[in-house]
Amino acid sequence: MTEKLSLKRIERGLGSSDEDTRWQAAIALGEYCESAEDAELIWPLIVKWGSHENKDVRAAIATCVVEHVLECHFEEYFEKCAELVRSGNLKFGYTFSGCWKFGQSKEPRNSALMDSLQEEYYQLKKRQERMANSTITAPQGFFAAGVRCGVKKSGNLDLGLIVCPSGAKAAGVFTTNRIVSAAVTVSKEHIKSGSISAVVVNSGNANACTGRQGIRNAITMCAETAKQVDVSDPHRVLVASTGIIGEHLPIKKIVTGISKAEAKLSDSAKAGLDFAKAIMTTDTRPKQAVRRLEISGAAVTIAGTIKGAGMIGPNMATTLCFITTDVAITKPLLAKALRGAIDKSVNKLMVDGHQSTNDTAIMLGSGLAGNRPIVSQCPRYKKFAKGLAGLCDDLTRQMALDAEGATRMFKVVVQSAASKADAAKAARAVADYPLVKCAIHGGDPNWGRIICAVGSVGVKLNPGRLSCKIGDITVFRNGAPTRFDRKKASRLISQTEHTITIDLGAGKFSDFCYGCDLSKEYVAINAEYHT
Repeated sequence: MTEKLSLKRIERGLGSSDEDTRWQAAIALGEYCESAEDAELIWPLIVKWGSHENKDVRAAIATCVVEHVLECHFEEYFEKCAELVRSGNLKFGYTFSGCWKFGQSKEPRNSALMDSLQEEYYQLKKRQERMANSTITAPQGFFAAGVRCGVKKSGNLDLGLIVCPSGAKAAGVFTTNRIVSAAVTVSKEHIKSGSISAVVVNSGNANACTGRQGIRNAITMCAETAKQVDVSDPHRVLVASTGIIGEHLPIKKIVTGISKAEAKLSDSAKAGLDFAKAIMTTDTRPKQAVRRLEISGAAVTIAGTIKGAGMIGPNMATTLCFITTDVAITKPLLAKALRGAIDKSVNKLMVDGHQSTNDTAIMLGSGLAGNRPIVSQCPRYKKFAKGLAGLCDDLTRQMALDAEGATRMFKVVVQSAASKADAAKAARAVADYPLVKCAIHGGDPNWGRIICAVGSVGVKLNPGRLSCKIGDITVFRNGAPTRFDRKKASRLISQTEHTITIDLGAGKFSDFCYGCDLSKEYVAINAEYHT
């Protein structure tokens, strides 16, 4: 009998960059599996190399070592393998799943146990991949895709598709602009359906101010999507568009794109990211967020993506925002939670004070999380609503920092107002005031512009108690300027984010608004957008 290689020499071989050397070392290690004593000796090495970063090493260990040790000592080492897989060691799980020959064992019981553990590994792998997924495909029940169909001259991704095969409850918030796109008109009607199966979105063309042909094109997008995803009723499809206003959609290209998107549908993180990229216009990067929480013992996921860099002002839905969740909840409560979250986040953002014709926020709930259904405004609903609000706030901040030409964002907090409406009005006045936005871009702590903005909008205030802080620096107190470190205030304003706090001294109400700076780049982007 040939003498076995030493374990040190085997380990050197397994660590080699040469594939043949690695396999020869794995074969040599497998020779130690025959006796129970040797198998126990090498088990730590099986775990070490079966959990190695290199997939090729793990493949060699699977075929030459793990299969062999299971063949010789199944009862003991199957349990050891099971313990590793169930502990969440996905690398060893990959190694174990490579024991395909042993899965065809002539011993039916052993073969069944192997099949069962391999299925456990695949499910565990899928759960961990979902946990690492921060895109709209993270919640259970959702597939997505993003493709190029030729709407954008740049050749970038321009058509996105979300599909929920089991059907989802849907809620939406839409622009309050009196002029709306064809997609908004159609989706506001379709969202009344009891179940929604898909959302189709194009970027590069707003399909707004396009008359009856625009409506027909939006309906065609829904009908073609329904056909591709095998849904009998096109009313179970929602549609959104974003881009240049006043041009007809290249509908033939979009129909072809829908077919391409259906073929690429996946619940992977890449598919979710492709969708997020496909809805972008002047955005410089995709914006995504995810929240995970436990409701009645079940793991619930909420995920969202948003696009928008200009034409953003309060009292509207958003630009385009798509949120998915697997929570089980009634349609009215889903709508209530969405409206509340949007009102506290995206509706508080000012970029240029202009409402788009296409603003749309859509939320889909698959109900597959397994939680006890939320049917009232109970603590479980409040927990879900809080998670959703946090997600929307996250997306809003990402959008503010990627606004057209923006280099920083700020939050305006108004306190001691005579009414909630006055607080909101004053906060918006500051966030939307071009001179304030320019000063922030220049790092100038010009509190005079802030006070001017507040005084110009007709809110009740007490001039003798009016105060203002930039971050934690009081720059104006009880109607008079203070001495403060201007260099420190300038550094604070020049940060990526800061807060301006104004006390009106007129009551007990408060509100806030988000804003961003105004740069030369904003003018350049919008001067060249159409041409």
